[in-house]
Amino acid sequence: MKLEPPYLIDDRKLTQYLLVYLSKDDKSNYLGLAGYTLSNWQVLKQDLLILAEVGEAVFERSDGYGIYFSVTGRLISTNKSVNQRRSHLDERY
Repeated sequence: MKLEPPYLIDDRKLTQYLLVYLSKDDKSNYLGLAGYTLSNWQVLKQDLLILAEVGEAVFERSDGYGIYFSVTGRLISTNKSVNQRRSHLDERY
């Protein structure tokens, strides 16, 4: 299924979570392989928004916060790429 716009990503999810080294469940090193860093977090945001728009969403689960979907695709930054599975929480449902 396709997700309906608007596609929203809080800037803090990128600048305080995805692109910051965490001792548990770190994602910054993996995203760094494709060239994403804190200094170009806006590029990652744009690429994730494109992935949400063009990718196929798959239902994961629902809870008191909303319905969770995942979108799998390829992120390409500069001349590097990584496979990405983007989780999405839709609070509208």
